[in-house]
Amino acid sequence: MYKNKTEFIKNHSPRKLGILEYCLGLEKQGLDDKQIQAKMIMDNVSKSPRSVQDNYSWYKQISKEIGWVK
Repeated sequence: MYKNKTEFIKNHSPRKLGILEYCLGLEKQGLDDKQIQAKMIMDNVSKSPRSVQDNYSWYKQISKEIGWVK
């Protein structure tokens, strides 16, 4: 469980932190999985459908380990 952003960045990268916070924000706005993935392409967070799939599946996996948000 990551208790803060600094601890998270030590094991991942600032870019991954950005993706995490971006997806968390959209999830809090009430968007579902497909809407978040579509918005990732529209906002140029991910450049291709393949990278959207990779980034979003990583987000779903890691979001359970985030302690500073909950």
